Amino acid sequence: MFKTPEEFKNNYLDIIFNNRKTYELELWFSKSGNYTYKITYYEDNLLSTGQVSSPNNIEDYITISRNDSGDRKVSISNFVDKNTIDKSVENDKIKITINKRKQYINFESYTITVENRTDKTIMISEGVNSNDICLIDSNGTEYDSILNETPLADLQIEPYTRKAITIEFNKMYDEYRTIEEMRFKNIIMDKEVYDQNKDSGNIIDVNIAI
Repeated sequence: MFKTPEEFKNNYLDIIFNNRKTYELELWFSKSGNYTYKITYYEDNLLSTGQVSSPNNIEDYITISRNDSGDRKVSISNFVDKNTIDKSVENDKIKITINKRKQYINFESYTITVENRTDKTIMISEGVNSNDICLIDSNGTEYDSILNETPLADLQIEPYTRKAITIEFNKMYDEYRTIEEMRFKNIIMDKEVYDQNKDSGNIIDVNIAI
């Protein structure tokens, strides 16, 4: 969330802890020894005002977990967890690899790598329909991608090149909703032909188990 200690101090510590505050701490959920708390920082003194609602109140989620060495770590600002996936699907024309996932309270972020093995420009989506790329959980529920936050140029892979792309999805954290696959429904295998004729039929779909 913050690339330097100064950025963390200026954009988190100094904003929240700029004065004495009352707070409320709730256990939001727990899983495998990891605990996520919802914390509300009240700007006003509740004992003197009796008010709990204020536009200046700040909500945050804090997750306490253990790393691979068994040491405790603290994740703040809605961040919950990250893990390596390294699952891929490939043929003689394209290879798509899901590298890693970051989970937040309100969304999930995936880093994928797309390798274009052809002499044509490939697009993994036109960037218009958010359901072109989606997650599917163990109950068959689909979660749309947030493609409007992904630059259109990132969805385009030039001939014989490999590109890393980060895509966010509208998936709130829920320990009982396990993601089982990522689906690409509208991969355009030849952008130039598709631009001339959208009914050319050079579109494929790909599913990758997670």
